[in-house]
Amino acid sequence: MEHTLENKAYTLDFLASSIEVQLPEAFTGYVRWLQTVLVTRNLDIEMVAESLADLQEVLKEFPDTYPVAEPYFKAAQSGLDRKPSSESALDDTRSAYLQAVLSADRRAAMTVVQDSLRISEPASVYADVVAPAMHEVGRLWQTIGLLLRESIWPRLPPSTS
Repeated sequence: MEHTLENKAYTLDFLASSIEVQLPEAFTGYVRWLQTVLVTRNLDIEMVAESLADLQEVLKEFPDTYPVAEPYFKAAQSGLDRKPSSESALDDTRSAYLQAVLSADRRAAMTVVQDSLRISEPASVYADVVAPAMHEVGRLWQTIGLLLRESIWPRLPPSTS
């Protein structure tokens, strides 16, 4: 039970980060990545859909929050209608890693990397997962002024310019 609550808390963190940067596809990628993880561990993928439905019901109790979150849930649920392929699994892994970075969740980021290292070489994980996520962080920073949380990056000395 505690593990399930922890997983739902992670999902809520990823949802909040996706909403914060206005990227529903990032939340969808995270949810599909969860589905892929369950498939690779021979677990029932319906657990993801059930978890999303549970979270959605809880958020309906918050009338200010639910309308903002609803399209993210709908997009994620529609992404669960397909079976994961190797290319979509890679896309989902990238999205999950990006979401972990944007959420300043080192543990989740490490979980994504460790899961990836079980099936890929380190150079591939870097080139196919980490580097594209870092590129996206830079793009978000440039286009929407994403404020990187101090918990992600070490404190830098103040600029002298």
